[in-house]
Amino acid sequence: MLNKTDLHCHTLYSDGSLSPQQIVERAAQNGVSSLAITDHDCIQAVLDLWPNRDKLPLTLISGVEISSSWEGKDIHVIGLNFEPYDQSLQDFLKQQQQLRFERAQELMQKLTDKLGILDIEQKLQKISQGYSICRSHFAALIVEEGKASDFGKAFSKFLAKGKSCSVKSHWVSTEEAIYHIHQAGGVAVLAHPSRYQLSNSRTFELIKSFSFAGGKAIEVCYSSLKSQDQRRLIRIAKEFSLLGSVGSDFHHPYQTWANLGQVAPLPADILPIWQNF
Repeated sequence: MLNKTDLHCHTLYSDGSLSPQQIVERAAQNGVSSLAITDHDCIQAVLDLWPNRDKLPLTLISGVEISSSWEGKDIHVIGLNFEPYDQSLQDFLKQQQQLRFERAQELMQKLTDKLGILDIEQKLQKISQGYSICRSHFAALIVEEGKASDFGKAFSKFLAKGKSCSVKSHWVSTEEAIYHIHQAGGVAVLAHPSRYQLSNSRTFELIKSFSFAGGKAIEVCYSSLKSQDQRRLIRIAKEFSLLGSVGSDFHHPYQTWANLGQVAPLPADILPIWQNF
């Protein structure tokens, strides 16, 4: 089912494979009328499109997906409808990119030491098309080198927490991520709450903490979300007066299960985050 609103997708500026313009064209072809590009700790795609946004075939909403930490877990916070030229936000995202660079350097050394992969930087530049290097690019390299049979196994065998090539993240707190989004005039959305491998009670505590820190919404429509989990998330969201958001989390054209706009409509019993835009 296609949705007219998609507030979570990625370009080649992070770990996607399409350019910002290609994302817009694909979304429009799929019937999306409101789109947020949410690259990881990067708003370059938004900045590329922003000057001519009135000429696009859809409404572009500023977006970013910020990496953060909550009680030892990596948590992703979506920022929406902020001022993309806000200098404090841009300075903060530069710091985030520096953390990404430092983690990438550690990962490169791990892949050399543990898996014997050589010339890693050149290979990663080719995979990432010369843009920011993310963990998914390392997973693709592991598969290319024949160390794992597929993307998922590259993570589960080598890159997941506690595995031989894992590297500890040093992200800002979730509260700080929310703060920087608010400072730029935006709203903070908790991305895909069911994907953090937390128990039901811990997921509840995460959403509670997110709300108390100033978060405004959680994603309740995204690929692979089971209906019973969606109902549970909506109940928790309403308990803390949070709004609902939707996003395909699109990365690549071959991911037909997560195509742009291919996400269930927001259920009628939760208000949409975009009502405030």
